[in-house]
Amino acid sequence: MGLLEQEGGPLPASTFSSLEVVDNLSEQIKDPMVGALFANRYSIDRLKARSAMSVVYRAIDTTQNVRVAIKLLNGLLLDEEQNLHRFHREAQIAQSLAHPNICALLDHGVMSDGTPYQILEYVDGENLEIILSNIGCLNPVEALPIFIKTCRAVQYLHTRGVVHRDLKPANLMVPFSDAELSVKVIDFGVAKGTRSGVHHSIELTGPGEVFGSLLYTAPERLSGHKADTRSDIYSLGCLIYESLTGINPFSADEPGQIVDKQLKLHP
Repeated sequence: MGLLEQEGGPLPASTFSSLEVVDNLSEQIKDPMVGALFANRYSIDRLKARSAMSVVYRAIDTTQNVRVAIKLLNGLLLDEEQNLHRFHREAQIAQSLAHPNICALLDHGVMSDGTPYQILEYVDGENLEIILSNIGCLNPVEALPIFIKTCRAVQYLHTRGVVHRDLKPANLMVPFSDAELSVKVIDFGVAKGTRSGVHHSIELTGPGEVFGSLLYTAPERLSGHKADTRSDIYSLGCLIYESLTGINPFSADEPGQIVDKQLKLHP
């Protein structure tokens, strides 16, 4: 049975909002960006996803006839300097990375109205959160190559001095074809550098502030300690556990209960 053909029930949603895929036709029609030519080069044909922080469109690069993704900061956040810094830092980090299992940043800049944007490699597939919500859990034989590629991407990040800080199923893209080779880690919006340089130039995490989804957040971060490479490994472990079993190791109805389980209980 294929990876996308298995039966299963839905899984608990992430505690913090992620990009939500937009399939509603009315949403496509009323979005003024759909059908527009962006930056005199990218022909936008679809609204793909949105979250509280950003919106993502699918487009065609008319100069190279290839499909790309365009990510824009939510216009409601433009007046908040910290959000602008985070979006720019995400671009800085992504621009420094080159790995077959990490979504590539192709270009970035600022629109005439001050909205920052990123042009990203387009992955024709679904994120793992959506896949799990449809099929329940992964077949271990088919899942192993996906996890190997993901681990190699995370290892590469760590050798480059980058901690992702938000590894979860929603941030792992699995293509409809060639899943073994083209799995992509996405979204460096809360990534952090572990050494001096461009990644570490701006500290945007306040004392005790925890990014990412609680279901995948390492206990030391919930206790107020800084994230490091071990935090990513813990999150990756939660992701793999959930992918193979269909349940998260620390599910609960309330955020406080999840935190309490992460700090005190075994899976």
